[in-house]
Amino acid sequence: MTHDSIGLGEDGPTHQPVEMLESIRSMPNINLCRPADSNETAASYKLALEKTTTPTVICCSRSTLP
Repeated sequence: MTHDSIGLGEDGPTHQPVEMLESIRSMPNINLCRPADSNETAASYKLALEKTTTPTVICCSRSTLP
C-alpha cells in the first residue's frame, strides 16, 4: 500500500492513504507498519514473514527517504 493516486508524484497532504491507516488500525488482529526508512522497511518485512497467523499491511511512502 503506497499511494492513492499513483501518477501524481510524492506523498503530500492530499495524496497519502491516511484514512486507510485509521481504518486498518481499528481492525483487530492486523499488523500495520508505516516504515520511515530502509531499516524500518526491512524490519516490517521480517515482521510480516514471522507473523504467519495474522495479516500485515506495510504502508510505504513514495517520498525520498534516507
